Amino acid sequence: MANVQEQPTALEKRVGRLVAGFEKAWPATANVVLAGQAVAPAQLISQLESILTLLSQVRDAQAAAHEAVVNRQNQSQGWHALLDEVVQAVKAQLGPRSPQLAQFGIAPKKSGATLTPEQKLVAAAKRQATRAARGTKGKRQRSLIVVGGRPTVQILGPDGKPLGGVK
Repeated sequence: MANVQEQPTALEKRVGRLVAGFEKAWPATANVVLAGQAVAPAQLISQLESILTLLSQVRDAQAAAHEAVVNRQNQSQGWHALLDEVVQAVKAQLGPRSPQLAQFGIAPKKSGATLTPEQKLVAAAKRQATRAARGTKGKRQRSLIVVGGRPTVQILGPDGKPLGGVK
C-alpha cells in the first residue's frame, strides 16, 4: 500500500492542530466568534473532532479500497484463462451453435451467410483477379513451369566489354 496515504493529510493535520490549540491555549470560558456568532470552545472542539473522525474514516476507506484492488490484481491473473477454458468446455459440451449457450451468457456461433448465385459469381471473379494480380499459381500450374537450358554468367570489364565467357 505504498500509494495510499496512511499518514494524516494536510487537512487532518490542520484540524488536529486547531483542536490541540483550543484544548491547550484557549480559555474554556472565552467564546469564539464565528461569522458573527459566539461559539463555546467545547462546541467548536466537538465540531472539529467530528471533522477529524470523518477524514480519518475516508482515509481508512481509501486504504481498504486500495488493498482490495491490489488483492484483486494479484488474484485475477489466471481468471481470464480460466474463463476462456470454461467457455470452451461449455461450447464443447453443448455445441458451438446451441441456443442453450445464451443461458451461460455466451453468444452462439453464427452460421455463415448463404450467398446468392450472383454473389458467388462475383466472389469467384474477385478470387481469380486477385490470383492473377499477385501471380499466385496452384500446385499443378507450378509443376508445368520448366526452365530450359543452363544459366550462363557474363562478367563485364570496366570498359563494358565481356572479360571472358564462364560456362
